[in-house]
Amino acid sequence: KNVVFHCFTGTADQAELIIEKGWYISFTGVVTFKSANDVRESAKATPLERMMLETDCPYMTPAPMRKQKINEPALLVHTAKFIADLKGVTLEQLASKTVGNSLCFFAI
Repeated sequence: KNVVFHCFTGTADQAELIIEKGWYISFTGVVTFKSANDVRESAKATPLERMMLETDCPYMTPAPMRKQKINEPALLVHTAKFIADLKGVTLEQLASKTVGNSLCFFAI
């Protein structure tokens, strides 16, 4: 059974429990917020094989675009770049894995 934790804002310990079940964790622009230490630690703890990205439009606009009132899909690249840097992988590696995970999850 496919399960994804949408707009995840939990701790690394919670992320590890989710991963142990074989489920997915989806991150938004919240991971880029200065106050989101728990979310960043969760992203570090989540293997690329269990990670997805999302905008959660029109909310949770990623830094450095937070002053923009409305989030939109085009801004997801900022979240992706941030997580790629956080995990020490290229943007292309992160994008390939997370897009592949989404296609698999939704059977597209």
